[in-house]
Amino acid sequence: MGENRLRRCAHCGQPFTPDARNTHHQRYCLAPACRLASKRASQNQWLAKLENRDYHRGPAAVARVQAWRRAHPGYSRRPTGALVTAVPVPAAAASAVPPLTEPPTPTTTTDPADRLAKTSGNAAVLPALQAPCPPPLQEHCPAPLQDLLAS
Repeated sequence: MGENRLRRCAHCGQPFTPDARNTHHQRYCLAPACRLASKRASQNQWLAKLENRDYHRGPAAVARVQAWRRAHPGYSRRPTGALVTAVPVPAAAASAVPPLTEPPTPTTTTDPADRLAKTSGNAAVLPALQAPCPPPLQEHCPAPLQDLLAS
């Protein structure tokens, strides 16, 4: 194997290290714009050959395409979502699903303690939230907890 040395990209001109397997013929770096330029140059080089000039034209090309379409019927008629197929749900499974209920109505209270009691059902926590801080912690709790929750 040859030594991997820096080479300048034929499109952007930036130095790049060619892949070890393609060192002898890699002329473009891996940037997306350079890859597109490489593909375009490769296609133009292929079309420039005398034997490939009429590959997409004339009766031979029409016959080749028609033969391919006969060999692959319905290929171009597939719907766009053909790969995603719907799975039928058995009737027993459909009846086991409970019906949707009405969504809960939003509460109109602004007190955080009332909202906590109505939404979560944790009424046992409310006395601790509403109680003032104990005297040893008052310098660390400048405001009651319910005032902190409201903000």
